[in-house]
Amino acid sequence: MWLIFLWGAAVPFFMAIDDEVRPASWQEGLGTAFGLLVLVLIVMMFAPRFAGMWAMGFAAGSAIALVIAPIKGYPMLDIGFGVQAVGAWGLMALSPVIFERKQERAMRNHPLAVMQRQAAEAAVASALGGALTARGEAYPMLATTPEMVGPGRAMVESGGPLVFTLDSSGRSHRIERRFIKSVEPVEDLGSPPGTLMIYFTPPILIFGIAVTPPDEHREKWLALAANTNSAS
Repeated sequence: MWLIFLWGAAVPFFMAIDDEVRPASWQEGLGTAFGLLVLVLIVMMFAPRFAGMWAMGFAAGSAIALVIAPIKGYPMLDIGFGVQAVGAWGLMALSPVIFERKQERAMRNHPLAVMQRQAAEAAVASALGGALTARGEAYPMLATTPEMVGPGRAMVESGGPLVFTLDSSGRSHRIERRFIKSVEPVEDLGSPPGTLMIYFTPPILIFGIAVTPPDEHREKWLALAANTNSAS
């Protein structure tokens, strides 16, 4: 990994000392800085640890380049190097968060984990006398806070509201059935098989809830909106 760090540090270092790769103006340097940071961010979505270590080296190299550029007689290039140093440092700090999210998602979406959750939810549903239960995730609107969204457990009792309890905070969203607009299958390849998205009207607190019910309860979840609309 330290070779990746040195690679990242070498890029701005040679931009500062080598006439062939040095930006011709501060505008070109600023454009190069933004372009490199966007490229690192894209790579980070797929390989956060690799991109994070490269960004650490890039930030360190850019800090060194901030000193070298004026000595070489190109102080205007410090604009681009400054953007690179600050931006790369921010990306480096972001990489562990993205890595943990990817690990958590991979573990949560592993077929064995999905099967275990479905079996557990089916057992709970049986114990509760037919209540619909499923694992899921609440997605935010702009006005929501982190404590209001995330993975959790959804439950709908016969004729009752939809209750979604968050794993992180233990907080529950209680949403009346009449606010359920639709329940639709999710086509996203990154979601577990059989995932359904529940939409609400008007959007109350959250934009939507994705649930992954057991196969035997899938049709009942899909019918939630139809039953709500017919009752209204």
